[in-house]
Amino acid sequence: MDFQLSEEQEALRAGTRKFCDEQMPVTRLAEFEKTRGFDLELWSELAQMGVFDLHRHGGGGIGLL
Repeated sequence: MDFQLSEEQEALRAGTRKFCDEQMPVTRLAEFEKTRGFDLELWSELAQMGVFDLHRHGGGGIGLL
């Protein structure tokens, strides 16, 4: 069984990681935790990336990973 990520899976991982690194640094996450804040703009950006639609399309080709 091959456990290596496909090119598509790697692209999804890299894109999501880049977004999180840029938009959600640890200091910002700590601030959200203290205030129980919710950033609609942040969630909207994730939605535009298609993060919330992956399950509707068979996992976007990522399978169980």
